[in-house]
Amino acid sequence: MGAGASSAKRPPPEPTPAEIAALEQPFGREGGEMCFYCLPHDDEMKKRSPLVVMEVGPQGLRLMRPASDDCLYAYPWGQIHSWASADNRFSFRYFDDSKKAVVQSSLFLRDLEPLLTQIQTVIESILTDRKKLAIPAEKFAEVLQELQVAVSSGGSTPLDALQRHLTSEYYFWSAQGRQVLAAIPSAFDKIEVAVLLHGRLIDQNRFSHILETLESQADRDNVWHRITQLKKLSSKMAPSARH
Repeated sequence: MGAGASSAKRPPPEPTPAEIAALEQPFGREGGEMCFYCLPHDDEMKKRSPLVVMEVGPQGLRLMRPASDDCLYAYPWGQIHSWASADNRFSFRYFDDSKKAVVQSSLFLRDLEPLLTQIQTVIESILTDRKKLAIPAEKFAEVLQELQVAVSSGGSTPLDALQRHLTSEYYFWSAQGRQVLAAIPSAFDKIEVAVLLHGRLIDQNRFSHILETLESQADRDNVWHRITQLKKLSSKMAPSARH
């Protein structure tokens, strides 16, 4: 390797303003989803399709081939860690199960403001539906007390104590989820409970806020991995359940 050469991988080139301006108009679907034409920034995604349609709906983000129903990538809201935007660039962080880590993906699009508006609309709709099943403050105090008894007595696990309230009755706020994990001393039990909480959060897009209470990045990655595996198992079981 010559003098001054670097082994660091160079970032892929960004599209030109003319290429971004030439993208087609967004369009809507019957289910309320909005679709936006995007130019991928990641080389791996470009290899699969140099142009993608990003569908934004209640289930999350889906990246599809144009003029087809061929879904290249799917990102449920609960799997998305965070997102940011600047100029015509939209970036989001998510847990990549194949890499066992939170990674970032970026796309360029012409209609950035309508995209952000659609995301906000979808998130607010999800919050509205789940707020109706928010756990009352007095009930949440009882849950915390049950947790403390379970931890101190050893008669049942924190997971057992929570399942009675989480699996069918109530949704929790992420701030309450943090309180729940803070009341559990065992790292193993924290992971078990975090996986359970994921599907029962009102503000599921703030799940990463809960994961901050875990002791290590390895524990956080373990939670994401288990959630991903549960989703895969559910998707495999769903077709047989219809027969």
